[in-house]
Amino acid sequence: MRIVEIISGLGLGGAEQALVTRLEHAPNDVQTHVLVTGSQGSHLINRVRSQATLHRAVTATGRLINEIKPDLVIAHNPRETLKLLAYPNLSRRYPVVVVAHNEITSEYRIKANFLDLALPRVNRRARMHIAVSSRAAAGPQCRGGSDIRVCLLGSTFDESRQPLVHLWPKDGNHRFLVLNRLSPQKNLPALVDATTRHQDLLRAFNAHIVIAGDGELLKTLQSSITEQGIADLISLPGWIDDKDGLIAAAHTLLVTSSNEGGPLTLYEALLAGIRVVSTPVGAASDVLADDPHLRILPAATPRAIANGLEQVVHDSPLDGNEVKRRRSRYQWLQAKASAREFYNLCREARAS
Repeated sequence: MRIVEIISGLGLGGAEQALVTRLEHAPNDVQTHVLVTGSQGSHLINRVRSQATLHRAVTATGRLINEIKPDLVIAHNPRETLKLLAYPNLSRRYPVVVVAHNEITSEYRIKANFLDLALPRVNRRARMHIAVSSRAAAGPQCRGGSDIRVCLLGSTFDESRQPLVHLWPKDGNHRFLVLNRLSPQKNLPALVDATTRHQDLLRAFNAHIVIAGDGELLKTLQSSITEQGIADLISLPGWIDDKDGLIAAAHTLLVTSSNEGGPLTLYEALLAGIRVVSTPVGAASDVLADDPHLRILPAATPRAIANGLEQVVHDSPLDGNEVKRRRSRYQWLQAKASAREFYNLCREARAS
């Protein structure tokens, strides 16, 4: 089966990382061409090249698709989806699958307003929509689609990595971790506010939060943490290459976002055997519903996040036996299983 996948860039976002990981688990009979329409890149480019034929900075998408003559076309971005489905002859000639990576179409209001109106007019031309969560399936990226499915992204975790415990204070009882881009949708100012509200409690329980990542809000967060006098409770080490070692050292992953796709860190934390506290976004409700330490917050507000922190510090400590049980419990989130389900859906879409 020859597949063309269209994506706007190959940065370090969750959609890009999920694509690369899935390609590494693709069946032997799948031949993939990845069409990148934008200029954003990262080390993921080399990983894509090792698994697929890569076409970068593509402007004439339709012409290239006609040259490749694929059995299936997959679109990963709302803007690219709109452009692709706007040409009805192309979608009639080549079955189109749309992957909905988020519960919204854009972080930018004007752009989102346009896409929210435009996509439902053309979504019916797609053979199938594959959403990465139930919330994404119910969102505007899938609205009007004729066949909407949910396929969780899945991920990987290397249990052999040495835990990076040195990033937390030696006497810490609760090691919290936030691992993502420092962008507005991650809602990190709300976490700073929540920490400030409960700073005395967090100190009493020797809790510390590591926010690992980089992005446009780094300096703003640093200034806010200093101004609020909570630098002893939150540290910002920047980007950490050894993500698995970082997760293995934590007790609890915090997802504070206002909207999400997965996020991938949710799957990685569960595969690592640590606990998760999440705002009601992305796939949280899909994977945490039966978790014995269920912590899906009612909202993404500072108050809700503060209440979540308060509950967690009163929980019993995470120990090695619980980590082993949790790792076994969440093996179904492995990327290999997710990739198998995804390609089965692709075959179904092609045959329908």
